[in-house]
Amino acid sequence: MQSPLKLRKNPWTASPLFLGLTFVVGLLLGAGGVWLWTYRAVQQTRTELATATYHLNMAKYELDKLHKITDLRKELDANFTKILDVNSRSDEANNGENGKYKKKIEGQRIAKNNISSWSESVMQLEEALAKLENREPRKFAFLPKTSHQLQILRFPR
Repeated sequence: MQSPLKLRKNPWTASPLFLGLTFVVGLLLGAGGVWLWTYRAVQQTRTELATATYHLNMAKYELDKLHKITDLRKELDANFTKILDVNSRSDEANNGENGKYKKKIEGQRIAKNNISSWSESVMQLEEALAKLENREPRKFAFLPKTSHQLQILRFPR
């Protein structure tokens, strides 16, 4: 007599293919093969991000350095312009009539006193600029220009 319930054949979970696949999946997940691959991918992405950040910071530093150099050059040019302007105005005042330019000459003397502070500022700016540009600072000599100076030039024969 057969029972009303049919006997089943071997379930699919008992097949050798299922057992083999279960073993491989367990080996990969259990031993961390997939997790190790994921970890390496994350580490590689982090390294690429750190490299990109470094290059971005270097570019930002160079850009800031360029802005500082430009600002220092503008300030240096402004000081040169002030010094040259005072020298040219004092020459005009020395060439004019004494009574007419007396007040102007007094103002020029005060301005000539400022030339020394401007020349010190020029030297400091030049040192800072040379440091940023990785070079030796240039030397500037600011000699007061008066119409009473006599210059003798010697030419070779």
